[in-house]
Amino acid sequence: MWCVLTEDDDLDVCRDEDVSFFSVSSLEGGSVEEEVVSENFLCLVRPTQLLNCSWWFPVLHQDAQLSVHISVCDHSRTLQSVAVRSDERVGWMSLSLEAPATSSVVIRFNVTVGNRWTVYSRSYDMEDIEVLAPPPNISASVADGDLLVAWGLPHSRGPTNPSCFEYQLDVGDQEAPRHVRNQLTYREAGVDPGHAYRVRIRTRVMAACQQDPHWSNWSQPIGIDPQCWNNKVRESTSS
Repeated sequence: MWCVLTEDDDLDVCRDEDVSFFSVSSLEGGSVEEEVVSENFLCLVRPTQLLNCSWWFPVLHQDAQLSVHISVCDHSRTLQSVAVRSDERVGWMSLSLEAPATSSVVIRFNVTVGNRWTVYSRSYDMEDIEVLAPPPNISASVADGDLLVAWGLPHSRGPTNPSCFEYQLDVGDQEAPRHVRNQLTYREAGVDPGHAYRVRIRTRVMAACQQDPHWSNWSQPIGIDPQCWNNKVRESTSS
């Protein structure tokens, strides 16, 4: 069961200097012991500027009450917040973002059983939880028997250096996706002239530039009809 908390129930976690990457605090002598690690919580920012946070507690005390607070912070200032109360150990929340790229997210769980309580907090830099959109300006062509694919640099809240991005290309030939790093083009020689290729791409920030990166969705496929080759360039584009 879920219910929305009132403003009086909210916690101003953005002012809490003790919130680090992952922290646990409790009432001395009255804590609620749960098997929780930071991997039990996940927040991601989608290209639609939707913040999705999910969590699960492997075992939640039978009589436990769980309140969840998500705050978007600009240093110590709260920009947006949402909170719910639940008695379920698995759940998720979403928030449409209006915050700048430099903001951060804090998700806090208060587990209460009677007069005992424990608080679990997890903080994220916004740029570290961004899921990118597929690359823009994708083009695919065939010339002299070679497949040529090009695309633009992805838009990112964080890194802008081309060396921070990696890509997977699926050309519709039942083979494993091609992996590309540090470049915005791909060439494959000696393609099958009888195969109708359908090119699509996805991207992510490399682990050296972002913590726990996630792949974007695949781009819309670009079809290349072999009947149109005729030893000439056949090009399709996708924005």
